[in-house]
Amino acid sequence: MKSRYHSKINKLDQINITLFTNNLRGISCLKYLNTKKIKIQKIIISKKNLNPKVVHFLNNNKIKFTTIKNLKSQKILRILDKTDLGLVCGFPHIFKKFQFNIPKYGLINLHAGKLPEYRGGSPLNWQIINNEKYFGISVIKINKGIDTGDIIFEKKFKLLSKYKIEDLHRIANNFFPKLLYKSIFKLISKKKLKKQNEKIAKYYSQRKPKDSLFNPSDITFKKLTLLLRAMSNSYPNPYVIYKGKKIIVKKVKILNSKLDFKNKNILISLNKTFLKLKDKKIQIINM
Repeated sequence: MKSRYHSKINKLDQINITLFTNNLRGISCLKYLNTKKIKIQKIIISKKNLNPKVVHFLNNNKIKFTTIKNLKSQKILRILDKTDLGLVCGFPHIFKKFQFNIPKYGLINLHAGKLPEYRGGSPLNWQIINNEKYFGISVIKINKGIDTGDIIFEKKFKLLSKYKIEDLHRIANNFFPKLLYKSIFKLISKKKLKKQNEKIAKYYSQRKPKDSLFNPSDITFKKLTLLLRAMSNSYPNPYVIYKGKKIIVKKVKILNSKLDFKNKNILISLNKTFLKLKDKKIQIINM
């Protein structure tokens, strides 16, 4: 007698699965699904915002993939027409309704934020900046809105004060493959999914390099420490502009001495840089 697990796997053997990915999160999912004997029939990457490590991994492991420029070509329609289930992991394009409705089971998207409170871009960064006690990740079925689809699975983690953005990505990338695996079976089994509560929905924009610029007089020490954690080495670090030059801020300490800033919020003395924040005086110590 076949086990329930093997019955599910056999059902998946009859389903054409396509992976859409441009980042290492997608590669982590590919590796994990492979250990679970789930075959990905086709891998699609985009030329937009492509992580070179993705191509390197695929080439090194002799895994075939297709490269596209955008979702407007007939090529993508032919791919979707042969797809029963699509997995979207860090893909830089938004699928239209006539596209995500083509696959029999639709498209699954990995979103690194608690929904519906953190729709949009850079959700992990924003969860740190907003000083959340917990951060979440979600797996949803794509619909016509941005991150508005029904939730297949979600998970939350305690956001420790020592965590930087790299830590959140590490945790998310560790758990996403397992959630995706469970989501595939839940979706093809046509089990009921969780609707999002539109009353508490919020959208956030993708963090850009210019967003790391701050005015010392407008920010508290607490807000700065959150920004430092959210925008650390793998992102553009927070910075200030002094006499037309950018000063990167990676690490700071509170000043106990009474330093005279002479009505300024940035002071450079003896090759040391000091900032006068809204509530504290600090020294930049990037070493």
